[in-house]
Amino acid sequence: MEEDDALNEEEDLRYVLAQERSNLQCVLGAQSPEVAGKLWDVMSTSARRHADRAAGQRGAAAMLDDVLAASGEVCTNFVQAMCMLCEGIPIHLESRLVSVAGYSSKSNRPKTEKSETSLMPPPEGQATKRARMDCWENYNAAVRTLLLQRWEALRLSLVRDVQLEDTWVGVRHTNRARDRPDQTPRLGDRGSRTPDLSRDSGSPDSRVTLESFFQDSAGRITVLLGPAGSGKTLGMSCLGRHWAKGLGPIPSTYLFVLLEFRQLNLLSRPLSLSELLFHYYIPPPGGDKEQSAVLDYLLSNPEQSCWMLDGYDEFHSKITRLEEQKSKKLLDPKRLLPITELISGLISRQILPGCTLVITCRTRNVIDLEGIADKVGELLGWDHHEVKEYVVNYFRVKDGMRSKAEQAMDLLLSNQHLIAMSSLPALCNVCCVCLEHCLEQQGEDGERGRQNLGQYRSKVCELSRLAWKGLEEGRILFMETNIPQHVLQFSTRAGLFTRVELRGEGGFLQPAYCFIHLTLQEFLAALRIMTSADVTEKQLKQKFNLKTRWTTKSDRKTVFTDSLHLYMCGLAAPHCTPALVQIARGSGVSGAQGWVQKRQALVLKLLKNLCGSTSLTGPKVLQLCQCIQEAQDRQLAQELVSTRTNLELRNIRLLPSDISALAFVTGSAGGVGIGLDLGGCSLDPECLDALPSCRYIHSLTFRSRKYDDKLAEKLSSILPQLCTLRKLEYTGANLSDVGATHLVTALKDCPDITEINGLKEIKIIFSQKCDINRHENMTSNLRVSLLNQLWSESEMLRLCHLLSGCSSLSVLDLSNNSLGNKGLKKLLDHLPHLSCIQEIKLTHSSILPSDLTNLCHRLSRCPSPLELDLSHSPLEDQAARVLLKVIPYMASLQTLDVSHCITSIDVALTLAGCLTDNQQVKSVEIRRSGESIIQFDDVKAEHICCRITHFTLNSDDLERLAGTLEKCPQIADLDLSNNGLSQQGALHVAGTLCPWDKVSGIKLSLGEEKSTIIAFNQGGSIEKSLSTSQWNLDPDHLAKLSEILRGCPGLTKLENNSLSAQGITDLVKTLNTGHRKRSVSIEESWIQSKAAVSLVCRCLDVCSDIDTISLVDCAVEGCHLVAVSSVLQRSPLLTELDLSHNNLGGEGAEFLCSILPSLTNFTTLCLDSVPLDEDFRLCLAQGLHKTNSIRRLNLNKVVSATRQSGVNVFLELLVALAECRQMEEIELEGWSLGDAAILKLTEVVPLWPGLRKIRLSKNSISDQSAENLLEALKVCNQLEELHLSSNSVTCVTAAKMVLVLPSLTHLSVLDLSTVLVHMKSLTKIYLTSVGTSELCAVASSLVHCPLIQDVSFGWNGCGDNVALELSKVLPQCQKLIRLDLESNNITVIGAVALFRALHSCPALQFIRLWRNKICSAEARTLSLRDRRLSFLSI
Repeated sequence: MEEDDALNEEEDLRYVLAQERSNLQCVLGAQSPEVAGKLWDVMSTSARRHADRAAGQRGAAAMLDDVLAASGEVCTNFVQAMCMLCEGIPIHLESRLVSVAGYSSKSNRPKTEKSETSLMPPPEGQATKRARMDCWENYNAAVRTLLLQRWEALRLSLVRDVQLEDTWVGVRHTNRARDRPDQTPRLGDRGSRTPDLSRDSGSPDSRVTLESFFQDSAGRITVLLGPAGSGKTLGMSCLGRHWAKGLGPIPSTYLFVLLEFRQLNLLSRPLSLSELLFHYYIPPPGGDKEQSAVLDYLLSNPEQSCWMLDGYDEFHSKITRLEEQKSKKLLDPKRLLPITELISGLISRQILPGCTLVITCRTRNVIDLEGIADKVGELLGWDHHEVKEYVVNYFRVKDGMRSKAEQAMDLLLSNQHLIAMSSLPALCNVCCVCLEHCLEQQGEDGERGRQNLGQYRSKVCELSRLAWKGLEEGRILFMETNIPQHVLQFSTRAGLFTRVELRGEGGFLQPAYCFIHLTLQEFLAALRIMTSADVTEKQLKQKFNLKTRWTTKSDRKTVFTDSLHLYMCGLAAPHCTPALVQIARGSGVSGAQGWVQKRQALVLKLLKNLCGSTSLTGPKVLQLCQCIQEAQDRQLAQELVSTRTNLELRNIRLLPSDISALAFVTGSAGGVGIGLDLGGCSLDPECLDALPSCRYIHSLTFRSRKYDDKLAEKLSSILPQLCTLRKLEYTGANLSDVGATHLVTALKDCPDITEINGLKEIKIIFSQKCDINRHENMTSNLRVSLLNQLWSESEMLRLCHLLSGCSSLSVLDLSNNSLGNKGLKKLLDHLPHLSCIQEIKLTHSSILPSDLTNLCHRLSRCPSPLELDLSHSPLEDQAARVLLKVIPYMASLQTLDVSHCITSIDVALTLAGCLTDNQQVKSVEIRRSGESIIQFDDVKAEHICCRITHFTLNSDDLERLAGTLEKCPQIADLDLSNNGLSQQGALHVAGTLCPWDKVSGIKLSLGEEKSTIIAFNQGGSIEKSLSTSQWNLDPDHLAKLSEILRGCPGLTKLENNSLSAQGITDLVKTLNTGHRKRSVSIEESWIQSKAAVSLVCRCLDVCSDIDTISLVDCAVEGCHLVAVSSVLQRSPLLTELDLSHNNLGGEGAEFLCSILPSLTNFTTLCLDSVPLDEDFRLCLAQGLHKTNSIRRLNLNKVVSATRQSGVNVFLELLVALAECRQMEEIELEGWSLGDAAILKLTEVVPLWPGLRKIRLSKNSISDQSAENLLEALKVCNQLEELHLSSNSVTCVTAAKMVLVLPSLTHLSVLDLSTVLVHMKSLTKIYLTSVGTSELCAVASSLVHCPLIQDVSFGWNGCGDNVALELSKVLPQCQKLIRLDLESNNITVIGAVALFRALHSCPALQFIRLWRNKICSAEARTLSLRDRRLSFLSI
């Protein structure tokens, strides 16, 4: 009988060895050569020869072959030795081997030839290991019991059972650090690197069950994401239940450790791994002895444990990135560490390397785990079916509520907010709790409802206090002792609290509670803010912050969901006021009604401030939309939309609730069109259901590779409902034929869409059997963009066929396409049929000269004004010559864009030849490898501008260009800046062009700006000007310049050319030939003070014909002028002296008094900003009294304030001026004269019938004085300029001027700038073609005209200074509708400033910038960014 039993045991052992052979081979192959040698020795005589007794996988296979062929006794001895000697045997395998091999004593077996004493571990060692394994099994059993008890307690509160196979996870990409080795000691993979992730993890939209997601998690770090309330904690408990029952993806032989971060927050002292496991998880049943055995086994076999760390988002600290440190040493698990370092050690594999690790957290916190996780998944929300199932189950288990299930379902599905909330299980439960309460109270009147609120008021107040305190302290767990008993009972019964068992030191359980969802705590905290005087307004403002969905590693960690400000906004809605007032009274607030309304007003004010901000990112704008929707304030929605013409959202996940918020805001736009740009955002097709509610959307952009056929199909069903949509852009999408067909088919029902842009895959539209002609026939001004295509011949035929029927096509963009010769020919054949075509783009396309000829000939038949864009296409000289020949035949061509096409000066000069070959050319701008545009007019251009910049020009090039320009009489401006001109080259330009009769001015700067500007005049012979700056004129160059100047009469301006006093004297002496009048202005840094006066003396000595001396701002003092007195007396031809911006003092006054009577031809004296005290003015009056020839006197800003004595001095001056009957200009700005002095002036003015200019700004002129002055000016019929700004003149007097101004037929400048300050009711101001560009003061005065609606500054030559001033005041002109700035000199700098100001101008509909100095490319870019900027003539 015993022999039969032994035989059966032997057969069982062989069967197990054969069945587990692959696992045994993995274990044996991983052992060291020493262990392998001992195992070979155990088999003794049955072992192979020594040469075959190798370690590794090959030796393991040979060893198992021998064992299976050996006797039963040898098999038993081998298995027992293996269990004692080998490391890393999985516990389930070891248990099975030991159970069949047994631990029988060797004494009852015959000894082999070789003693086994030295080979086998001692019996006590075997017993120790067996005991350790038993302790491990016992501890696992205790954990199973714990987890099953937890689940049973949890199951009682569940509406339906939770199954892993019914819970869905979206697998996400991981960003695993490449060099982090995997330390998972698994069978067959021990010590190797982490295997490649599954295919699902490489796909952004793969969807698996929670059970499948964890299938390959052994030895890995797995992260499970999900919003608060998505079921992460419940899922971990469910995993624990499955493990405890021997089911699920986690092997039952593993130790299952489930820890919650919210409980770990309570561990304040350092502790070891054993303390964490045995004191705060579960103590071992066998006490300290068993604890030691379990810990030893765990440390020896870390891969046999699975650690579930739940709720990292609720952890107060951030994990320490230990894996980034240089040292990779393991940490001592018995060492006392802060809980943060202990958890960080687990995650970084410095404690228990190779264990299975699962971490759950909210999505925003996953950035802390970047580079750590092997696999990342996100719990997916419930769909409508799952929500319905939950709601039905909830009400069916409620007593008396079974019949209400369908009604509750209807209520929930009728509200988009409730539907969105219910996608999260926890919030679905909250919705059901609220619906249950509503249905119970159904039929009760409002008074009963208020009574119910009053009944619960004290409890709600206490709950809100608890929630606010927890929010302030970052606490979500509340001990039972901290909650009033009646509040606890109410909250538990109402389903607001959930019970949590906290395990204290020693394993003792302590009851605690938390709100059923974090957002519930935040809502109650918001309620506290809005109803309790304990919370100050300062605290409210601190808590009111918009949150972004873009997270960084430096962001402050918070436990909560950042929904507090949303709830504050919701409670600020008017319909919440009555309830808030009741709760505020319960909180002891006196004057509750007014107090609550004040709090609500504060929240709305904060929102209003945010609406006006132009610096918010897309996610924050979206949050602001949600806040406004919560507040249900349509006025705020209008303010938000009015500051933004386009809502841009980038790289965030959009939910249906987000689209709903956008719909509320855009639906309140009041007819103002707005664009919606979803660039790179993730969204499910269901999100688009709310799009039709987004009224007034005129532009819709989808740009992402994430968008597939499902989204395209959904969008196609939505498009016909978007009645205001004008532009659709669907680019970068991952479309197949099916998705593209859906979109195109939908277009036939969208007659208002006038612009369609697509990239790459959208080309499939033109290879499908779909008729877009039906759509085309209903559409005007259609734009089609088809970029980056690889056209096959069949696709090109299809394209041409479709285009031939698109009679309304206005813009065709085929940039970066490989059309090929045949494809281009097909396209060209159909171009003449496109009668509305206005713009063709062929950028980044290589076109042969022959193809270019065909293209231009075909385009010559297109009747509409046309723009041809060939930018970024290499243009050689041959192609340029082709263009030069065919352009004259293209009568409708408006713009030719060859930007970034030209790299050689030869090509540039060839294209410049169009100035003579085509009379419609109005501007040529060519920049090396930059913006290059030729513009044409409908008729013969009267003035032509030419810019050729950033090349290298030599003398031959200049001669060639000069030859072209000589044949172009309409040339007005030539810009040759940044062409590498040397000083010799600049002299060559001046010498070549100065003799030309039509050249009116040349500006040559060799400084940083390196500008070379030549102005031409078509009116015949005029005086010329030559300006040089930043030269280094040596004697030879100065001699050459002098030679040029002798033949070039007119103004010469020499700025900072390193000229010495001797050089200047020589130049003046050289120019003192002939009888031609000329002006020379010289600026050098050393011409100051005494040196300046000395230079004047030297020049007067060599040239007595000088008639004008200007020493403006040269730090000249009166004492310096003494030296020039004698010289001036010998200069009878001197007519003008300008000493402005100097400090002359008494000596200067005496100088003027003595010198003026001797200057018989003197006509002009300028002393602007020269401080004149009363003595100086009196002395000046005496000097002028003896100088009757004076015609122009400038005394602006010479006094700070005029006392009565000063007025008397002015009267003395006036007496002297009364004798100057030839007075033409008098400027007295800033004298503060007052009415009495102005009255005397009006008596003198009629004595100056030839007066042309009078400036009396800032002189305290009243209405009456202004009227008297106007009456006196009637006799001055030559008056051209009248300056009366900054006086006390009202709009009434300004209106009376209309009666006087017609008699002043020569008046070109009327400055009444600050009169606008008093025009509070002004709605329109037209200053078109007023003859001056100095309108900055008028522009700044618009800020005082709150009702202004229409402003025109057109045709005045205004520059960027006016545009910049307007950009400052526009945000204050909230009623302004129209601003006309056409035909000025505004550049792109001013235009950009106006564009930026438009963000704050919701009512402004139109800014006209036609005929300004802005190239077409820049104009097109700006107008695309904001359509309110118009660069057209209509």
